[in-house]
Amino acid sequence: MPRTATGTPEPAEARAPVTSPLTVPPEVVFTEELLSDVYDQAVEVFPHPCTGAVVVTPHRPA
Repeated sequence: MPRTATGTPEPAEARAPVTSPLTVPPEVVFTEELLSDVYDQAVEVFPHPCTGAVVVTPHRPA
């Protein structure tokens, strides 16, 4: 348990809430910028037209 400067336990309400990665929607995490950096290639990220699921494809100039 985190402690204050005086050594007493820090109250739970003073601690920052923990956000589980499972609570963040994929469309927030999977951005074109992040995935392009990860794959070292430009990608496009968009919602699937029928399901809304995140689709990632290589960026192909028109």
